[in-house]
Amino acid sequence: MVVRIEVREEHGQRRWQVRAGRRCLTFQDEHAARHFAAQLQVRLQWLTERSGGLNTSPTSTPETQRPDSD
Repeated sequence: MVVRIEVREEHGQRRWQVRAGRRCLTFQDEHAARHFAAQLQVRLQWLTERSGGLNTSPTSTPETQRPDSD
């Protein structure tokens, strides 16, 4: 299952909507939405691995990586 973050405009304010399949949750704070989406993706990946990989949907990957701090 793919976890997505979408930006929505509601009543003139930006909202971030985290979607996983048909379900969604809306946040006022972008940081909170990203944090929730990351935790949800980790949990879904763990559940898929635990069930023996029966879920064949592609998983999300981070779009950016932090450079090493050497």
